[in-house]
Amino acid sequence: MARRPDRAYRRVVRTFAVIFHVLGFRFTVEGEENLPVHGPAVLASNHIGFLDFTFIGYAARERGRLVRFMSKKSVFDAPVAGRLMRAMKHVSVDRWTGAG
Repeated sequence: MARRPDRAYRRVVRTFAVIFHVLGFRFTVEGEENLPVHGPAVLASNHIGFLDFTFIGYAARERGRLVRFMSKKSVFDAPVAGRLMRAMKHVSVDRWTGAG
């Protein structure tokens, strides 16, 4: 049986959707119509907390989009978080490469 693409991503998003629902979180998404349904797009957001990326990914879900995040290399080095980040095909960034 072939693996469905992005199965890990969809499971994580579904898990957070259930958590948000259980906790009674309500979201208001503004500008969703500006996110294309097909083709590349760049989303930019202020990073104010450890889990704020989940809100952006959740909002894009309504348009059928799977967001790929960039994260510092140390997140990918952590055992559990790193495994999830790689499974979800996020992008590792080494902030020291090229510094000099």
